[in-house]
Amino acid sequence: AAVLAGASTVAIALLAWGVPGPVAVAAAFVIGLSAGSDGDLLSYLVSRYFGMRAFGTLSSLVFSAYLVGTSLFPWLTGVLAERTGSYAAPMVLCATLGVGTVVAMMVLGQCCKPALVASN
Repeated sequence: AAVLAGASTVAIALLAWGVPGPVAVAAAFVIGLSAGSDGDLLSYLVSRYFGMRAFGTLSSLVFSAYLVGTSLFPWLTGVLAERTGSYAAPMVLCATLGVGTVVAMMVLGQCCKPALVASN
């Protein structure tokens, strides 16, 4: 997860610097790959770090926070771009948040296997 988030962070930073065509296409591909994996990763991490006893509740709370972020961030990106006159500031913000994500993934520590729910 940290490697994928790091690759996406580097790709966003490259786009913010205005890299030329082929590099920009490769960066966009890496960002798309990362964007397609984050929702699945949330459920995996919740099951491994918190177990299965309250998986539905915890997973729904984490995914709800994720959806709020993915709903508000495009608007925030537009506001920042409008006020600054370019998309550089929102992209630098994305790259900075990406660095925070990589650090958070690195400090999570080893997880355990999910606990099985006891059946009656």
